[in-house]
Amino acid sequence: MQPHSDFQTLSSGIADIVAAVAPSLFQVALRRAGTAVVTTRPDRAVTAAHVVGPHNRVQLRPFGAAGPDDVIEAEVIGRDRATDLALLKLATPVAAPPTWAVDDGLRVGELVFALGRPGRGVASALGQLSRLGGAWWTPLGAPIDRFIDVDGRLPDGYSGGPLVRADGSLLGINTHAHLPGGAVLPTRTVLRIADVLEAHGHVRRGQLGVTVQPGTVRRGDETQRGLLVTDVRDGGPAAAAGLQTGDLLLDVDGRATTHPAHLLGALFGRAELPTAIRILRGGGGVELMATPSEAPSLDDTGEGAARTHRGCGPR
Repeated sequence: MQPHSDFQTLSSGIADIVAAVAPSLFQVALRRAGTAVVTTRPDRAVTAAHVVGPHNRVQLRPFGAAGPDDVIEAEVIGRDRATDLALLKLATPVAAPPTWAVDDGLRVGELVFALGRPGRGVASALGQLSRLGGAWWTPLGAPIDRFIDVDGRLPDGYSGGPLVRADGSLLGINTHAHLPGGAVLPTRTVLRIADVLEAHGHVRRGQLGVTVQPGTVRRGDETQRGLLVTDVRDGGPAAAAGLQTGDLLLDVDGRATTHPAHLLGALFGRAELPTAIRILRGGGGVELMATPSEAPSLDDTGEGAARTHRGCGPR
């Protein structure tokens, strides 16, 4: 009877955790199903940017809502499509925010579960950590602090909902953006972007005014990989720094740039800040300093992004 008893204990424990986290979850009451979860502040919530779309205000249906009209108003403080995160200000704060955990000590094989509000009730999908890795970049070049992969596909309506550890703490936010089957935006990334959105309403990204593509140069037995500069915009930061067509961009702000997303990631938060650039020109290395300007917007054809660009996976 002991194995049966252990299984019952595990099952009851998971149900208890879901019940404890559920009051921190909201259903986003829009045509596109999605979830929002309270941050470390009782009057703030995060969700996936694609869930709220262009709306500046949304209605959220709280856990245990009595009917379809039982909603609270939320203002969209800011959104960042590159990470797929949006920050909401709740008109009615929740009683207590959930516990957000960093990813220290994670192990492949741990049981985790995704929570969502695709309907009026809370839904749960049990899984396990199938792969862990280092930093990675989204298709629009936003740096994500940690790669966390969960077996199985993320169900519909779970975007914006949390990934929960066995101790009930939140590991991050789930989204259908970026990777096939869903992706996890870890706590460090979620709270970092939330702080930026709180302060500025958007994420400031730098631009150099260049067009690039992956390139390699052979120097004897050594192969140098980087980004080949195919065009430099007149009057832009790159031109002012002395960057030329034909240069091979090796690193920006000390970060290697062998993929277009690396350039976007290196310029994250670098608008108006002096930034070191290392290039290969005429067989020799050259050090330059540039001051990126602020990119007015970031889309699929933004600086450094090829039209077929699908982003970078984990390192």
